[in-house]
Amino acid sequence: MKRLSLRFLDRVRVKADKVRRKVSSFDIWLEEKLEQERDQLPLWLPIAFGSGILLWFTIPDISGWVGCGCLLLALALGAWLWSGEKRAAKAVLIMAVAAFLGMVDISFRAYNVAPIAPRKWGVFDIRGQILQSEYQPSRKRMRLVVAVPIFEGGFLSPPSSQSLSFISPLSPSLPLFSKKVRRYQASFTSFLFMAPVTQHAFFRPSPVASLSSLFLPERSPFRFLKGKSPARPSVMRVRISVNDRFDFSGLEAGARISVRAKLTAPMPAQIPAGYDYAEIAWFQGISGTGHALDQPVILEKPVLSGFSLLMASIHQKLTRHIIAKVGEKSGGIAAAFVTNDIGSISESDTVAMRKAGLTHLLSVGGMHIGVVIAAVMFITIRILALSPYFVLHFPLRIIAACNAAFVGMIYTFVAGCEIPTVRSMLTAFFILFGMMIGRKAMSLRLVAAAAMLILFIQPENILSPSFQLSFAAVGTVIALAEVPIMSIFGDRREVGWLKKTAFIIAEIIIGGMMVEAVVSPITLYHFHQSGFYGALANILAIPLTTFVTIPAEGLALLTDLIGCSAPFWWVADQSIRLLLAIAHYVAALPMAGFMLPMIGAWLCLFMMAGWLWLGLWKTSWRLWGVMPLVLGVIVIILNPRPDWVISRDGKTIAFKTDNPKHPYQFVWPEKDSYSQDQIANLIGFDPEEEKRLFGKNLCQKGFCAIALAQQHYHFLAIKGKAAGLTPEECSRNDWVVSSGYLPASCHPKMMKIDRCVLAERGGLVFYGKSVFLRRPRMVAGYSMNDRHPWMRGMEMRGCKKNLNRNG
Repeated sequence: MKRLSLRFLDRVRVKADKVRRKVSSFDIWLEEKLEQERDQLPLWLPIAFGSGILLWFTIPDISGWVGCGCLLLALALGAWLWSGEKRAAKAVLIMAVAAFLGMVDISFRAYNVAPIAPRKWGVFDIRGQILQSEYQPSRKRMRLVVAVPIFEGGFLSPPSSQSLSFISPLSPSLPLFSKKVRRYQASFTSFLFMAPVTQHAFFRPSPVASLSSLFLPERSPFRFLKGKSPARPSVMRVRISVNDRFDFSGLEAGARISVRAKLTAPMPAQIPAGYDYAEIAWFQGISGTGHALDQPVILEKPVLSGFSLLMASIHQKLTRHIIAKVGEKSGGIAAAFVTNDIGSISESDTVAMRKAGLTHLLSVGGMHIGVVIAAVMFITIRILALSPYFVLHFPLRIIAACNAAFVGMIYTFVAGCEIPTVRSMLTAFFILFGMMIGRKAMSLRLVAAAAMLILFIQPENILSPSFQLSFAAVGTVIALAEVPIMSIFGDRREVGWLKKTAFIIAEIIIGGMMVEAVVSPITLYHFHQSGFYGALANILAIPLTTFVTIPAEGLALLTDLIGCSAPFWWVADQSIRLLLAIAHYVAALPMAGFMLPMIGAWLCLFMMAGWLWLGLWKTSWRLWGVMPLVLGVIVIILNPRPDWVISRDGKTIAFKTDNPKHPYQFVWPEKDSYSQDQIANLIGFDPEEEKRLFGKNLCQKGFCAIALAQQHYHFLAIKGKAAGLTPEECSRNDWVVSSGYLPASCHPKMMKIDRCVLAERGGLVFYGKSVFLRRPRMVAGYSMNDRHPWMRGMEMRGCKKNLNRNG
């Protein structure tokens, strides 16, 4: 026995020595790799910071946030203890701390911007000042963002016993609201933008959720009489749509209006991975949304009391001026090139631009900012060079760069401070600063610095498709330019014009194809579609817009001051018509914009991690990033279409049929096709295919029984109240779904889904057994115990009252 034990110990020691040697060799290899990649390590800092933000959005409640934060700190502490001279441990320490700070940043941001909301929604007579006015002729409406004063104690109008009143030139005694509100009890102090508004405080009435107030805050537009009153006004922001049956004249940013409107809470996502406006409105400080019931009354003409309202007014007037000059056909595209306003573009043109891969041109980004800054620098240097004194005594290049940076900043505010615009502005600032000090103009570090700054100020933008697509595209272009083989196309000084043109075309094609490949996981996750011909369309579209359309519009706007702009507006109109012709031609090609069913967020992150690993490293181990991409493509190809899709309100249901001509069908007809379009998009059909493949609606009444032999289950859908539903009828069906409440006596074979379940889980997507799935799978819109702040307003009072009969 003693000999056996000694032999066992010898074997254990041998194995331990082998493991120790392997660990030591791996440690040496990793240190060598990180030493070779030491210049690339800072590029992962914004990725680690953004990972912490994503963790906060993914984890549903505060216990998970605290636990994850403790794990990150424990990881950082362990890395600190092992750091010493180890580069790997130092990298883990910095990344863990960055992820923790990302969670802290988004927590402060989310609880700081908490908007005020009334206890009950309904019809109100509101009075307030317009912060944003956006005309959308394609949807036949005007969309307004209105600031309405709220008072301490949770009242939407001042107490009658006080002498506090809203000063208006028409009717000072007109009540603002007639209901009581509950102030959201924020657990964090004021942070960055959203400080409570008092008589001498500030608020942020930017055209969109922008960065403008960081530089020049805005005074409250509401003036109150002096008097003894404990009430201090704050501001509730609501978004109102005004139909085209009303008169839009006077509805401009800065105007004070009175309107009767029906308001509701911002709508959450109707289906999984859908458009969650409740979350977006929370971070924009918008409390409610609705539509006007009567003609808005102008109480006071626009008062541009600050920088933000001034920029919003310029934005609106400039958009209308461009549309009036260019015309209805091309005006929407022309306005988008200058002011970032896409509301005037027709639906057909929007679809064509999206299928052709030209949607990025409609967002004011790097190309637009680059043209403006280059033009300003060129003009400034040429004007200053006319004076020999300036040439001999002043650095013209630095002066021109500073002037271009200032003009670029003003243009960013006029364009609405969208994410691509802000990213381009910050990148341009870094490039100009690098030019001043003699450093490299373009690098991935500029992109990383811009991303870090935006995420620090507004961390919620990490979920924005605009943020993801913008940084993915510009990062791909710069990373591709740094690849050694691409230097063949970059050095064109000693070649002829024909070969130079061929190099430029080849560079655009390769860059366009790489950008399409990198952003495809993002577009598939958010929009469920991708395309093949984006690179080819961009070969014609990018030079056309860069060298013809945008300069023509700029010259037209400048020559408008002296009244000789007609030739330039004609050139801009014709170039945009040519751009639309290219977009419609490419969109009509086969597989121009193919649709795919919904993919999970994990798959998108998995594939983007592969692209980041492939693009940010420089040594041979960057090729490891190919593996996630290959696996992701295989999963996307094998990704099945769902069997059932149920919207959050339970009123829109789509199911897979046994008919190959009409593979899917809706249960009930809907007047508003928004939910149906969202569901069709999730399944992988565009609006044209939706009409052809979905067929007619199955039922017209409340009860609808469905039996599918291929899927081997029975489905009972109920719209409205489940009056007359018997327990026997429930037990005969596998599924029972209702938009109302179901009694406790209803026990189907598989699952009972009613208003309470849908309120807890959101929209539902069901996958049955198939070749790719061994067991059925359900995907919900959000977690059952989701405690994010914007979810707190979705109270389940009806479920609590009907708990006994709902089960």
